[in-house]
This record gives sequence, C-alpha cells and structure tokens, in this order.
Amino acid sequence: MQIKCDKHHLILKDNLVCFWLLGAFFIAAGSFVVLRTAGLINQAEALAPFERLFAVLVGLVSIGAGVYLMHRVPSSRVEFDFMRRVATIKRRRFLLLHVIRLPFEEIYGFAVDEKQDKDERSVYRAAVILDGGQIVPLSELWLNDRAGVKSTIYQVSQTLTAASASK
Repeated sequence: MQIKCDKHHLILKDNLVCFWLLGAFFIAAGSFVVLRTAGLINQAEALAPFERLFAVLVGLVSIGAGVYLMHRVPSSRVEFDFMRRVATIKRRRFLLLHVIRLPFEEIYGFAVDEKQDKDERSVYRAAVILDGGQIVPLSELWLNDRAGVKSTIYQVSQTLTAASASK
C-alpha cells in the first residue's frame, strides 16, 4: 500500500494499475474481435459461418475475462481525516463502489489479519479493530509480506497518535 500524509489527511492506496490495464486489454481485444466479426471493421462475409461463430465466442470470452479480472481485483483507498476525525474506506470494483465510514472514536486499534492461502502459505493484510471487537480490513488484498503490513500499521497508528495528541 502506498502511504501519503499531509497536515490534515493520511491516505493509504492499493496500486493495482497493472491488473486493471490487463483487464482493459482483454475487454478491448475481445471487443475488437466481435466488431471485426460483425463486419464493422472489415469484410466479415469472407469468413465461413463456423469461423464467425468461433471468433464471436473467443471475443465474448475475452470480454468476460476482462470484466471478471477487473471485478475480482478491488482497489482500496483509506483516508484518515484528522479535521473531521473520521476514517473513510473506499473499495472500488468494476462499476461498483463501496464506502465505509468509521469515526475515530470507534477505532480501538489496528491488527494484522492472517489466513492461509490455497498453497497453505500465510498471507496478511492490515485491519482496524473497532470498539465492539469487529475487524474491518483496510484492503481486500492479501500480501505475503508480514513485515510490510506491520510497518504500514505502525506508521498509521503513530500518525493517528500524533494527530490525536495535537488536538
């Protein structure tokens, strides 16, 4: 996660540009194949009917793969606003946006959320612990780097402590 801090905000962002570009490439390539087969780009009548059907299916599968990839890889942006004393978590998926607002008074602390992946390796992500014990992940991405996640949590908690002390 990228960390940016100024006088009034602390912002954490996932950097998922490569995944989104790959998804956009699949969508563009699939659209090109479908449009070409439909005869909008060149003479599609030169293709046999089964060739046209196969090309349309390949194009639709490519478009579906791009949409699926972009939907499965959400980007997260977490903004800690020191003036309003609220944390805003924005999770963006393909054509969807989910926003969670947490007042600083409800935040009890931070933790490293851990689970096992498909290969039985430990993966980690940063999370907020609320007063009621509920755990809210800061990002939906799981990372292999426990030290990096702990470093992010340490930086966030130190910045929030310093901001609270200055109030």
